[in-house]
Amino acid sequence: MSIYIPCFSSLSRPKVTDKVIFITEENKILINKETGSILNDPQDVKNNTFFEIYNNGKDSIYLEKGTDTLSENLFKRREVLMHLNYEEFSYFSRAVQINDWIYKFLYCPEHGDELEQIKEDLAKNSKKNKFSYYPKMSPCILVAVTNKDKMLLVKHYRHSFFFTVIAGFVEYGETLEECVRREVFEEVGIKVTNVKYFESQPWPFPNQLMMAFTAETNEEELTLDDEEIEEGRWFDKKDLPKIPPPPSLSNKLIQHVIDSLI
Repeated sequence: MSIYIPCFSSLSRPKVTDKVIFITEENKILINKETGSILNDPQDVKNNTFFEIYNNGKDSIYLEKGTDTLSENLFKRREVLMHLNYEEFSYFSRAVQINDWIYKFLYCPEHGDELEQIKEDLAKNSKKNKFSYYPKMSPCILVAVTNKDKMLLVKHYRHSFFFTVIAGFVEYGETLEECVRREVFEEVGIKVTNVKYFESQPWPFPNQLMMAFTAETNEEELTLDDEEIEEGRWFDKKDLPKIPPPPSLSNKLIQHVIDSLI
């Protein structure tokens, strides 16, 4: 498959060779029954709305918004994850976040007036203060901490069905590396060094950019944040608990670190 580049247009319409990510008015996603993909052929329905969100120089991927009767092929957002590879997850993330920006961010935060329709640069303008609003993403870190041949994994109260890496939102005035060190200390009470960037991933629950890191420590005793962390333990590569599934970046980060352990 050719590499698709993010773009945006509310003026163009898909041609026969293009693909669409179909999101219903109830915010369910259509899965192609034959291919198991979120990329579908365009549905030529008069009342449906199309937004071009990717282009590879020849073909495009569109966000298609409308009503669909194929209820057995429609899934809630988190249910879609099990059908996605890493590439399609990026398409899914962009489509979902643009959908939310268009249909949920409707009023000016300052004056409360209804914003104008979305423009070709993704902006929405307020008539009262003439200000242009653009979609925002929240930067978040993931960090896999190791101590010699073991990796630290934690279980959060809100996701108690698996162990995962430490995560947190970046604060105002804080670098990514500072956020890594702060979150680790706040959640498990240890200090880390050798903080290294690994990889990033858009995450549409609701609108985050996840940035993964590795870090090291020589401290073993943990002091858990009782409000967030249900359990935290050191694991070796032969005794892993249940971890987040792909295509999540946390799964990829854990697998990367496990492969690097002695």
